Amino acid sequence: MGADKKDADGIDLKDLAQRLERAELEVLSLKVRGLTLLETSLDGVLIVDNKGRILAANSRACEMFGYPRDELLFQIVEILVPEQQRAAHVHHRHGYNLSPKSRPMGQGIAMGLQGQRKDGSLFHIGISLNRISVEGTPVTCLVCTEL
Repeated sequence: MGADKKDADGIDLKDLAQRLERAELEVLSLKVRGLTLLETSLDGVLIVDNKGRILAANSRACEMFGYPRDELLFQIVEILVPEQQRAAHVHHRHGYNLSPKSRPMGQGIAMGLQGQRKDGSLFHIGISLNRISVEGTPVTCLVCTEL
């Protein structure tokens, strides 16, 4: 049974690393939310980091998925994917990060894509993926249209 690693001053290094990562996410999220283009879109817009964490969501995305903005921020994007498709989505997300290109999501899938609202209801959705950079940090911009 491993004890938490502490430095010579008794500081929990794991906790410190987690707190630092959270602070870095919050700073990046603030920079992303400064993009006024997000709120002017009539479509839902999500900005997601390479680990799938939601850094920003415009009002339309919050309305579409039924979440208040503060509940979406820093959540893994798979909360918006139907439960039975989440594991596969993680695999697809990793693949996209290896070769990011602007493209519609779900190319070649005969059945339409679905999103999952906070209340668990499903709806048909069109999504385009775009890799952008925010102050040198690559992030993915998802533009979502309810069909």
